[in-house]
Amino acid sequence: TTTLWDTAPGSYYVLFAADRYGAQPEGSEANNLVASALTVNSPDLTILSPVVPATASAGTDITVTWTTKNEGTAAALADWTDRVVISTDAYYGNGDDVEIGAVVQTADLAVGATVARSLTGQVPWGYQGTYTLFIMTDHATWGRGQVPEYDEADNRYETTIDVTYGQPPADLV
Repeated sequence: TTTLWDTAPGSYYVLFAADRYGAQPEGSEANNLVASALTVNSPDLTILSPVVPATASAGTDITVTWTTKNEGTAAALADWTDRVVISTDAYYGNGDDVEIGAVVQTADLAVGATVARSLTGQVPWGYQGTYTLFIMTDHATWGRGQVPEYDEADNRYETTIDVTYGQPPADLV
């Protein structure tokens, strides 16, 4: 068993070659190549039906819901992490992202199966203006998530959220 990252699902051939460069003297070179058919299947996690509030106040909790679906041709094997972040720009994964929360998937997800998600987390204090909120299934570390998918591009949903000033709590000592 092997994991083929970045390989599109479909039919392929694996070639086995002996004495590839003809360095070994033989009576026949005709039997030095064997081809074996191979079918590649791959999970494909996607985000469906996201519900994100359009507005929030800094320092308050928001609830974000979504459904993660495996639209691939193979089961998505656990564990992986779904993550919600808020960002000052439209780029996921750079230094200004602040995690609102994360959910760990601890069970496999069969082909065509879905899992409903709900996460409640706090909008950071001091935020005011329009921000980008990202939902990321199979959160990628160093560009690749835990689940070996051919297409990681559909693992992310993004929308804007308007954050209004929130009165910070009293700092009485």
